[in-house]
Amino acid sequence: MNFAAVLAAARRAQAAYIDGMEQARAAFEALGHVWIGRYENDGHQAVLSRDTAGGTYLSISGTRFGRSLGDLFDDVNLVPVDVGGGARVTAGAYDGLAEMWAWAKALVPARTAFNVEGHSLGGWRALYAPLFLPDAQIGAIHAFEAPKGGNAAYWEKYAGQLASAVSTANGADVFYGYPFLGDWHHPPRNLIWLNEHGFKVITPDQWPGGMSLDDHSIDLVVARLEKIVAGTAIDLPMGKNPGTRERAGAEVSSNSKGS
Repeated sequence: MNFAAVLAAARRAQAAYIDGMEQARAAFEALGHVWIGRYENDGHQAVLSRDTAGGTYLSISGTRFGRSLGDLFDDVNLVPVDVGGGARVTAGAYDGLAEMWAWAKALVPARTAFNVEGHSLGGWRALYAPLFLPDAQIGAIHAFEAPKGGNAAYWEKYAGQLASAVSTANGADVFYGYPFLGDWHHPPRNLIWLNEHGFKVITPDQWPGGMSLDDHSIDLVVARLEKIVAGTAIDLPMGKNPGTRERAGAEVSSNSKGS
């Protein structure tokens, strides 16, 4: 697990929330990115940027509490939308994404690969990328504290396109368990579960649950990832050999001479 890359994605997801355009631009530039543009309306906010290596990133904001009623309505609009073959997603998170993706594609060369990240509602939407991009244009996907965004048929249909997507849960985050009713699921694959000690690699059914509002925080996610990357808060991932630890994205044997 490349935790340095996960942390970089979390910082972009964090910066995607920033309200003022100039403040947001400055935040992305401080992360070493070239600002391309921002998409914004009552129900969506996303920043398009490019790194020094030429990679293109779409960073999608989560719910803008106190700033957007549209985001809140999208959170609670759980009407199923059939996207083909019995695969279903939630209407609120899905609606308007075609327009957002059309905007993003118009600003970059054809066939550009997009790296996509977001927190909460933004992560929910990031995991819908296969609905709008051909396989060759799907880059790295990072979803932080995303609710359950699809039915089992959705995750099965797009298992290949989302095989390398990284999902992150945090502590006892109440919204990681949302929606609480209905046929909605997380992707049935490993995820990073951050906690006060470090992290574990688990599957969604191994998440212990929780009802914490405080743990639903991109700021806390970033802070915990920073400790992991710094090597000050490391936990043993489930399923790993006890003689192995992970630090800053590299798997290192406990008897290695490396730091």
